[in-house]
Amino acid sequence: MPNDLRLEAAIAERVVGTTEQIEELGHQVPLSCPDCGGSLWELKQGHVLRYRCHTGHAYTAEALAERSQRGLEESLWVALRMMEERKNLLSSLAAHGDGRWGTQHAIRVEEIKRHINRLREFLLASSEDAPAPAS
Repeated sequence: MPNDLRLEAAIAERVVGTTEQIEELGHQVPLSCPDCGGSLWELKQGHVLRYRCHTGHAYTAEALAERSQRGLEESLWVALRMMEERKNLLSSLAAHGDGRWGTQHAIRVEEIKRHINRLREFLLASSEDAPAPAS
């Protein structure tokens, strides 16, 4: 068995995981593992571009792009929910506030509504552009 396959198998089994050993397979790139947040190494064998982290997660370039997109979209939906909650809280503060504080909160409510609308439009447009799932 070639040494690079033996080393990759050991990493996948979590027997080996030092950065020096992974450096033998490829070079570190400024990307993070979507599963654990660790650094990724780019491995190129022939025409196949792959990535691996030191804990054993491995991806083809296409799988990494898809996983990264999914993670980004999930994060943006969470951000939208948090912004909606902030809008609700600010609305309550504006309704119960008096004078200057009530006005300040009302201004913030209008600002966050604009941001919410932009983010929602972006997310909905992105999901419309997404390819249909394979059947």
